[in-house]
Amino acid sequence: MRLALVCRLLVGGAALSNKFTATKIAPEYDGPVLYAKDAMNGLDLANQLSQPHPRQQLITRIRSEQHILRRSAEAAAEPACRRLGPLNSAQRCGAMCLCPRCRTGSAAFFVTCRWSTCGPI
Repeated sequence: MRLALVCRLLVGGAALSNKFTATKIAPEYDGPVLYAKDAMNGLDLANQLSQPHPRQQLITRIRSEQHILRRSAEAAAEPACRRLGPLNSAQRCGAMCLCPRCRTGSAAFFVTCRWSTCGPI
């Protein structure tokens, strides 16, 4: 018989942030991943995790917050010319638009190439 164990990851420390936890750690782990900014916050999270009702509310809230952080990070990483749209976007976003795959580009890269050599993202 297999036991269905769900391990919750509680991470923190000076080298981590909530954004790093949401964008790099949580997507790689199936269970809940929670970030504690300090020991007191970690203790509070551990207490909430030990009780069924607060646990489910906490996990739902954390996953929602992490989803928002990931979307925000993805939008920030997207090239400005792509966010602005296809119509004359190379002129709107400045002198250089880089291909997100090969990191090459020119002033009119987005209008002329549209990733035709490297393919779409």
